[in-house]
Amino acid sequence: MKKSVKFKVALLIQVLITVFYKLIALKGSTLHDILFWAVMGLGIYIFYMVFGYFCHSCKKNQIMKGFFSYRLPSDTCWHCGEKID
Repeated sequence: MKKSVKFKVALLIQVLITVFYKLIALKGSTLHDILFWAVMGLGIYIFYMVFGYFCHSCKKNQIMKGFFSYRLPSDTCWHCGEKID
């Protein structure tokens, strides 16, 4: 699977699990604890993916363009147009 597709799938799963976690009203149950740790673990994995997704030719990060500027990754570099995967 390409890196850009893997990131988008992980982000979608993160959003769905977070929404489901917020909607259930089972405070203190085992399912609530499992969902909490799943959300935290996937969040750390996505954080790791954000800083590891860069172009090998121009060394620009493909997700974080600036402190407040983010974008979804694609197969080509947004700066130089080189293929990433």
